[in-house]
Amino acid sequence: MRQSRVCASANMAHFLSGTGEPLDLNVEDMLRDIPDFQGSVSTTLDGNIPGWEAEALAEYRRTGKPVALVQQTGWQPMSATPDSSKDWFYAVGSFHYNTGAKIEVRPTSPGAPPEVTVTYKTHVRDRYNWDHRKGTDVPGIGYVSDDDLQRLHRTGLAQEFDMGGSSRNRTRKL
Repeated sequence: MRQSRVCASANMAHFLSGTGEPLDLNVEDMLRDIPDFQGSVSTTLDGNIPGWEAEALAEYRRTGKPVALVQQTGWQPMSATPDSSKDWFYAVGSFHYNTGAKIEVRPTSPGAPPEVTVTYKTHVRDRYNWDHRKGTDVPGIGYVSDDDLQRLHRTGLAQEFDMGGSSRNRTRKL
């Protein structure tokens, strides 16, 4: 099932449908709507790019040929909060992300330094499930316990599911 715009109620409806089918998340919307998420992706990339660039340039100098190295940041925890985005908070809460990058080094003109480009994409994954002894206040409803929602899953009235997605490719010239 593809989700074009986040909506916590749509995720709950998917849970209650009982199919357990994976749900695609719109990572572009997440990056736009959760400023801390975009900031975390940028900070993580900024911390990794110098080492990746040095490795790619060393390989370029060694071989004298264009280089394309694929790297990943590793999975990072992240959370939407009611202050950052209420809809994402209720739709996914906490999730994990990983940014994959391709670092390319290409020659330009003779004697000029090579061109270095990083193309990256951010991936998100999460499980729509409920934690024991947690809960939240839901506007218009009141306190909803995760234990009550777990019970729906355990009795077969609803089905937990995986969700995830990827951003579009972005490019930085270094």
